[in-house]
Amino acid sequence: MSQTTREPSTTKALNGLMLTAAVVSAVSGLLYGYDTGIISGALLQISREFHTDDTVEQMIAAGILLGAVIGALACSLLSERQGRHRTILLICVVFVLGSLSCSLSPSAGTLIASRVLLGFAVGGATQTVPMYVAELAPAVLRGRLVLCFQLAIGVGIVISTLVGASEAVSWRVSIGSAAVPALLMLLLQLRLPESRGGW
Repeated sequence: MSQTTREPSTTKALNGLMLTAAVVSAVSGLLYGYDTGIISGALLQISREFHTDDTVEQMIAAGILLGAVIGALACSLLSERQGRHRTILLICVVFVLGSLSCSLSPSAGTLIASRVLLGFAVGGATQTVPMYVAELAPAVLRGRLVLCFQLAIGVGIVISTLVGASEAVSWRVSIGSAAVPALLMLLLQLRLPESRGGW
């Protein structure tokens, strides 16, 4: 009887855990796609504000890729030493700081540096989040939860393309608004445990 009464609560807790993990995975993928793609449309406004040439614009666009390489390598080592959960918390913080730093950049040089910082979170998320979710999820849900990350990347790219092409809002708002889902991701990740392979 005791076992029977525990089963529904255990199942409910597991479902809540997996739903939270799915949202974290989806938001992470969304940020990946959005932060990578938003610069295409934003450059039209950035070039007018900072009077940049083609070389500087290419550096602004490529900054996130440089950061992504650094982030993927660094977070791979960090997740092995500190655990996936703590590493993702760090990534969430960098997503927030990177988005806000980009939106508040007073010059093209600081924007490039901020894009490198934001890229660190992008690369770190790519390396750490799918692995964390796969380790956390039961086998029957593993594929679907990891797929959330992949699908969300595409959704993020589509949203960033629509926002950037419309020029309906300032480039600072369009880039800085990514801090909101990043903060949501941080709050949700705080509720999740370390994964089985996180140490």
